[in-house]
Amino acid sequence: MFSPRKEVPDPELCKYLKKLGYPQEGGGWYWDIALSGRLFLILDRKTHYLAWDGKHRADILDKNDEFYETFIKAPTASELEEWLPPKISYPYRNSPSRCYLIAWRTAEGWFCGYIPHNCTLEEFKAVQVTGEDWRVKAWGETRANAYARMVIWLKNSGYISFDRLRCREQKRK
Repeated sequence: MFSPRKEVPDPELCKYLKKLGYPQEGGGWYWDIALSGRLFLILDRKTHYLAWDGKHRADILDKNDEFYETFIKAPTASELEEWLPPKISYPYRNSPSRCYLIAWRTAEGWFCGYIPHNCTLEEFKAVQVTGEDWRVKAWGETRANAYARMVIWLKNSGYISFDRLRCREQKRK
């Protein structure tokens, strides 16, 4: 059964993305808080037609009577993936290295990371590499959470800017 809760990051990650300047406009999913204090996912903040309380669907007919207007964009994993450059330059064994984007699912959740071009996947997954944790990686219970954490790391590290034009240019490099 489809659950949007699995398709978007947790509210705390979405709040942090907003704080960093993640675009809030456009359609799609948004977190909002009901007057009762319950947190809802709202589809399309203009129509307010469909909401999820994390487990159940709730049709909202008159949102203004029931909710605060505190919309926080809840991007899907696919929307977040657009902000992940296919490669970055990152130090590996004391020298700059081209690192390529990878993501995989485990029994515990999702990993998203950048692997140096001269490194094996087994070496990348290893806990210790010459005593230094050089890996650029993010983990999440869902793919959306892992991608959100990676986007946050990339933004905080100066690899990306929340500018659509720049995002497209980064993809071409």
